Amino acid sequence: MPEVVHRALVQALADHNPAVGSAARMKLPMVMARFAGPDGGEVIDKGYVGQRQVLINQWTFVELRYDRPAAADLIVAGTAGRTA
Repeated sequence: MPEVVHRALVQALADHNPAVGSAARMKLPMVMARFAGPDGGEVIDKGYVGQRQVLINQWTFVELRYDRPAAADLIVAGTAGRTA
C-alpha cells in the first residue's frame, strides 16, 4: 500500500473512532485489493456483503492481521506508525 494511502487511513481511523460509539469503532481495518463480488458468494442476492463468506474467502489475509510480530503495513487503531 502506498505510504500516502496508509497515512490517510491511519488519520481517518484516528478521527473516526473517538466520534462514534463502541459498536462503530474499527480496530483492524481490512482494505481489499478487489471488490467483494457474487462470484465467491460474498455479495448476497439483495446486494449486501456477506461478511462470513468474505472471511472464509480471505482467511489467509485475515490471519495476517493477528500475527505477532505484526506485518509492517498493519494499521491498528491508536498507533501512530505502521506497526501494532
